Amino acid sequence: MNLRFYRAPLLAALTLLTSACREESAEPKEIVIGFSQCCSDVFREAMLFDMQIESANYPNVRLVVRNADYDNELQRQQVAELTRSADPVDVLIVSPNEAEPLTDVTVDAYLRGIPTIILDRMINSDQYSVAIGADNYQIGRTAGRYIRQHLPPGSRILEIWGIPGSTPAVERHNGLLSTLGDSYRVDSVHGEWQPNIAAERIARLESYDDIDCIFAHNDVMALAAREAIMRRDSISGRRIRYLGIDATYGVGLEAIVDGRLDASFLYPTGGATAIRKAVELLQGVPVEKNVRLNTATIDRSNAQTLIAQAQQMEDYQRRINRQREELNALSVRFDYLQNSSLAIFCLTALLIPILIYALYANRKIRQKNRELHETNAQIEFQRRELTLKNAQLERASTSKLRFFTNISHEIRTPVSLIINPLQQITRQGNILPAPVYETLKLIIRNADRLLKMVNRILDVSRMEDQSEVLILTEIRIADFLRDVGRCFEPLAQTRKIRFTLQDHSGNAPLTIDADKIELIFMNLLSNAFRFTPDGGEITVRSTCDRDWVTIEVEDSGCGIPPERLPHIFKRFFTDDRNPGTGVGLHLCREITELHHGEISAENRPEGGTRMRLRLQRGTAYLADRTVIKESPSALREAKGRSDGSLVSAKLQQRRSEKLLIVEDNADIREYLRRELGKSFPIETATNGAEALRLLRLDPKVSLVVSDVMMPDMDGLEMTREIRNDQRLSHLPVILLTALCGERNQLQGMAQGADAYIQKPFNIDLLHMQIVTLLDDRERMRRSLGSRIQEGNYLPPSEVAQIVGFDEQFRTRLLELLEKRAADSSFSTTDLSRELNLSRVHLYRKTKELFGTAPSELIRNFRLNKALALLEQRQWTVSEITYRTGFTSPSYFSKCFKALYGKTPSEYTGE
Repeated sequence: MNLRFYRAPLLAALTLLTSACREESAEPKEIVIGFSQCCSDVFREAMLFDMQIESANYPNVRLVVRNADYDNELQRQQVAELTRSADPVDVLIVSPNEAEPLTDVTVDAYLRGIPTIILDRMINSDQYSVAIGADNYQIGRTAGRYIRQHLPPGSRILEIWGIPGSTPAVERHNGLLSTLGDSYRVDSVHGEWQPNIAAERIARLESYDDIDCIFAHNDVMALAAREAIMRRDSISGRRIRYLGIDATYGVGLEAIVDGRLDASFLYPTGGATAIRKAVELLQGVPVEKNVRLNTATIDRSNAQTLIAQAQQMEDYQRRINRQREELNALSVRFDYLQNSSLAIFCLTALLIPILIYALYANRKIRQKNRELHETNAQIEFQRRELTLKNAQLERASTSKLRFFTNISHEIRTPVSLIINPLQQITRQGNILPAPVYETLKLIIRNADRLLKMVNRILDVSRMEDQSEVLILTEIRIADFLRDVGRCFEPLAQTRKIRFTLQDHSGNAPLTIDADKIELIFMNLLSNAFRFTPDGGEITVRSTCDRDWVTIEVEDSGCGIPPERLPHIFKRFFTDDRNPGTGVGLHLCREITELHHGEISAENRPEGGTRMRLRLQRGTAYLADRTVIKESPSALREAKGRSDGSLVSAKLQQRRSEKLLIVEDNADIREYLRRELGKSFPIETATNGAEALRLLRLDPKVSLVVSDVMMPDMDGLEMTREIRNDQRLSHLPVILLTALCGERNQLQGMAQGADAYIQKPFNIDLLHMQIVTLLDDRERMRRSLGSRIQEGNYLPPSEVAQIVGFDEQFRTRLLELLEKRAADSSFSTTDLSRELNLSRVHLYRKTKELFGTAPSELIRNFRLNKALALLEQRQWTVSEITYRTGFTSPSYFSKCFKALYGKTPSEYTGE
């Protein structure tokens, strides 16, 4: 195609576009208002704020501000800069520091033709356009009237001036004297408008005893004077009345509301009026030369209202500024679109020939596309066929794996019945014929091999389901962390640890393998609780940005030694304080890397450790293929036989504690009944529901051994019911299961199980676990019972610090005994009713937890109380008798001597 064909239209379009770009929309002329401010204080800031609010009403007004900070010479230079530069301001507003030094330079600006506005303070000339200010003489008179209303004649008034040469100070002083006359004593101190100078000169006064009122020419000097007086003489400081001028929002109004000032006299800033008069001057509107602003008395009756109005004005100003910014943005967009529309028109004309050519080329392309489409259709058909076959193969493979997994779990139960009896028989190898003994060892070796093969199948299943292949789920960050944190809330409450979850991510979504990430946080929180002392603090904080989610676990523990910090994620690395295996944090790192995330640890400057986990949002990081790594089986067979005389003695000992065996497999149930029945009385049940019925009917059961997977009610649910039942909560529970893995063990422990043993199990280890749990309970019972017998009972506050449901029962029982100790009619019947237990279950609980009957517990508790009262030596024996619930002194002395070996009188030496 010949390019010369497009040359003429292209040149025309570019010419039109260039001319359009040169066009500029007519805009209002900008008005520059120069403001020379004498200083910066609360009143001046309020004046400037009023100017800015009013300027917002005029889009073409630009305010230029110069601040002299009480420096006359600097203010002269600033006025000259605003008016004598090459580009002078359109209107000049001057608020003089002092009248005389600013007169000539201000008059010079006026004579140059620049409209000049004198604001607040005057100059020594009438050559200006407008003068705006409060009637300072009237303010002085208003202050005088207020003093006459609230103070009697003869009172002494201390007036704190501004700068002596400033016109407002002189006018205010004259107005005050004209109202007070000779009836009041008025003394003066010059604070020069600055609070530090006013405070310093007030502090120099010898005494404040005869001062009845402080009248300062601004609020900040009045407040400074009050502080100086309060430091030296707080009595006089509270007696004196304090009056100020300005009543500005942020200082004066708040001081009136909180009582630091008795009143203030409104000194209007005039800022808004100055802006309006400046615009009127430029528009040629007639303006009066002297504008006086009204004043008012502000006290507690109206200060709060003015504060509310000022806050509302601030809110309005913010809204106006925001709307103005939006309008400016819309204006810019409008100009851009206006200019762009013409450019688009020109480009459209330029593209018409190109479009014609594109239509021709498109026709050719469509012909080629039809041919490619037919080819693609054939390829797609073949791809679908392959996908269908792959899906069928995958389903078949999954079904096989699931079948093998289920069969493997079932195999572990009969394997338990093979290995344990064989091991028991081989322990008697000295009485077996050698061929039989060797045959049995061969059987055991092959049973071990079968168990390893079963474990191998389970390992493959775990790799497919949990360990290395990510099963992605979209979760909400805050909800996920909250669910994990609930597992630790009881521990936090018991140890009085402040455990908080802070979500700064907005509960953002995150795609992760929830089970694996949950494992990370369970590990991090477990470590945090392990190393955080009681009464400490643990915080989980989540934040996110566009690409990453960051979750931090902070604790107030002892921290990690700096030399060990780089190694904590290494396999088998353990800290001296940590008795674990050293694989927890290593596993956390492996799971994090599988998610292509980052995990790190650092010590907090304020103490403790901060663990930080960063995970990528979305799923783009999974573009590469995830590598499946072989993970070792969680099941480890308990081998070897129990050697040693102590162990053998414990296993052969006949005990009185009754066991309840809960197992749905008849062979396992019978095997456990037979083996454990050699040492214990045995009850059996086939599921959790049946076991609960037996436990509630038979109070003599001391321990429960249960399978996990059972019909009707499984072992986990049964354990939870036992722990939530006050009558049964003291019973130890051992769970037996073919399910392996730490997660399953954690679930069992979370429900309150005391031990978790995997099948196939060693019967001696199970036996020893039962003996150990029963012995531990017996030791705890004897310890607490002996303290009760010895009169050294645990107070409820101490028992409340012990973890566990049974300890909560102890706390409640002891608190009840403490409350009813003086009630002689209080009996075991009343105690069972208060605790909501039958007398049979109350007897069972007190025997289990205290090693004594309820009636004996009540009597010993009262004797304990009596012993404490005797040691105080404030009451007679008779008084103590009735204060501790005994009906007669003779019976009390008899019981006391039976427990302590002495009568009360012998104990006190009377």
